[in-house]
Amino acid sequence: MLICSVNSSCAPNVLEIISEDDDHEYLIVEVKNSANEDTIRRGIKETLEYLAFLRLNEEYVFGRDTEEYFGSGWNGLLVVQDLQRETASLEEQADSEIKILQAAELENQLAQVLKRKL
Repeated sequence: MLICSVNSSCAPNVLEIISEDDDHEYLIVEVKNSANEDTIRRGIKETLEYLAFLRLNEEYVFGRDTEEYFGSGWNGLLVVQDLQRETASLEEQADSEIKILQAAELENQLAQVLKRKL
């Protein structure tokens, strides 16, 4: 498995995950260094837009063959500054178009997000 960052600017990070059988998956990670609710809402909106408009060779990555314009639900991750309250677990977010983690949860939960992509 090869994981490489194809975007290192202040835009979201797009990870291309290539499995041993040469399948390509993508994970968009948006980071908002804020606990402000409006900033988090903007982060959710931006992450969904990045997913919907992600292109590879001038073609949309998601929604070409299906109506899953945001991928499988495991293709978008929003990381926010630590909040005073807990965020929902990844299992509780299973039906969401993106997943949201606090910065302190990232180290323990990122492996679970990546496993869903493999």
